[in-house]
Amino acid sequence: MSKPWKSGRGFLIKPLEKTELIAQIRAMKRLRDANAVRLSEIGELKSLAAQQTQKIERELAERKVVEKALRESEIDIVPLLMPTPIWCS
Repeated sequence: MSKPWKSGRGFLIKPLEKTELIAQIRAMKRLRDANAVRLSEIGELKSLAAQQTQKIERELAERKVVEKALRESEIDIVPLLMPTPIWCS
């Protein structure tokens, strides 16, 4: 259900002229239509932003898992790369 027109943009002076009334109605309709398009675009942008946010959050979670695995593998590899002290040979 559409909202009633609430605006101070248009006004008519009595006696009403038919052409002026028609012009005002058309102008109000154009504004209403433009606002509907704008609201639709805002909704689409919000949806896209939510999708991108979810994608980024999944990628971040995956990176954290990989980084943890890398750190754990470094713990195992670093001692192997350290030079053996001469007195242990």
